[in-house]
Amino acid sequence: MAYSFFAVNNSSRELSRSISGGLTGCYEVVEAGKWTVVIKSISPNRMDGRILKTDVQTCILIGTVSNIDQLYTLALAYHGAEIINASPVLLIKKLKSSIGTAVFSLMHGGFTFLEFDKTGISIATDALGMQPVHFVQGKSLWITSELKHVGLMDATTFEFEDENTIINSHFRVDHYTPIKNARKAKPGSIININNDSEGYPYFEQQSYLIHRPSKDQHIAPDRAKLIIHNLLTTSTSSAASHGTAPAAPVSGGLDSSIVASLCVKATQQQFSTFAIGTNLGNEFAHADLLARHLETQHKELIFDDDHIMNGLHEAIYYNEIFDGLSAEIHAGLMCLYKAVSGAHDHLITGYGADLLFGGVLSPDTDPLTINSLLWNQIYRTRWTGEFSPFGAAHYGVEVSHPYWTLDFINFAANLNPHLKIFDGNVKIILRKYAEEYDLLPEKIIWRKKIGIHEGSSINKLFGTKIDVAKSDYVAKTKYTYSLFKKFLTNQLSPSDIGPSYRSILN
Repeated sequence: MAYSFFAVNNSSRELSRSISGGLTGCYEVVEAGKWTVVIKSISPNRMDGRILKTDVQTCILIGTVSNIDQLYTLALAYHGAEIINASPVLLIKKLKSSIGTAVFSLMHGGFTFLEFDKTGISIATDALGMQPVHFVQGKSLWITSELKHVGLMDATTFEFEDENTIINSHFRVDHYTPIKNARKAKPGSIININNDSEGYPYFEQQSYLIHRPSKDQHIAPDRAKLIIHNLLTTSTSSAASHGTAPAAPVSGGLDSSIVASLCVKATQQQFSTFAIGTNLGNEFAHADLLARHLETQHKELIFDDDHIMNGLHEAIYYNEIFDGLSAEIHAGLMCLYKAVSGAHDHLITGYGADLLFGGVLSPDTDPLTINSLLWNQIYRTRWTGEFSPFGAAHYGVEVSHPYWTLDFINFAANLNPHLKIFDGNVKIILRKYAEEYDLLPEKIIWRKKIGIHEGSSINKLFGTKIDVAKSDYVAKTKYTYSLFKKFLTNQLSPSDIGPSYRSILN
């Protein structure tokens, strides 16, 4: 997977080359007209078919298109059998020539499609905002999926929002960035960049897909369960077929357990599962019950306090998270990526189901407000960085989220709220689905919802380490945002931080 990029125009070409020389891992430098593009990949062979260069144009595909086989089938109708041998980037270019920008609304996964030619640049972003694209105006115009690359060039480039603005603002547009002299591409959009008569860049943006909630869809429960089964079977089967050694992190909760169960059915071979915990807490008993039921190769991993805090710092650094809750949730996952690196190259999670089926809500939430409250949470994921691939990719791991596909979100976001929260239970339709299709033990199906950061007590650990209450997310966001700024301006790296966590902010 080519998972990240940055591009600068000719005036900073030597600077970009010097920065790329300091990058770790696999990367490739591409000259694209007036621009130099540096592409980062998990491994050299993951770059195959991602770059298409002709005399007049350079096209680059960044990220993952999880339904690429469906796109090849679609292309047969327009381009004949020879299209099967086309590279992924050529396939998308050909489909765009046939059906226009509608091709991007058919692409699933986190991706960016770049086209450089003599007249300018065209950039298409994925509809869910999983693969970010930033434009930063400093001494040069930078286009990048990771802001830290710009900080490596010039630590004084960024103009950050005030801390009080960050901690007091709860409603943000989905392409929000806390940097005043930067803009972020809106999910599901195409941005064209050209120069005016004096050579200054100007932007034109259009949306190819506006993802928004609609009225509640009242689908019969049996029909809803069948649709869930068909959609999840498709997405988990696709995920389980990628990589040489896929595995699933499980907590023994409903969401990850369903995904693991479907992965086992899809692979028809020994499948690996992992449960993580800390010195303060874990969910190993339920995860072990699941593993024995599915007969997986199961490991329990306990991370000490310093490992968890380092994981939290790496989540802030690699995924460029400035929100305390999001950083906390990803702390344990960063530890897991590091632990499985080299043994497993693909992890398949249950992440996102809570936001679709009410796991983040109280069981007594007014049904009339359920879907609007959940939509706010779905919308929030587009600026938090929680679905960004960079942290996992740093450790050579690709991550798939079977619940977080366009098809599944389009179905679940507007589903009858009584199928989400009913009779004191959240995610009721998922529980009924797992029960009817005999996927899990009853004890797991009807287990009370608990967050991954709560079951492992990472929320308590984080609070203790910075001397605040576990529920004080104002203080946690202050800590996270302070580190975010230091990381982006190249003042600090996660490895520089010792045991005195608060002292680094002074």
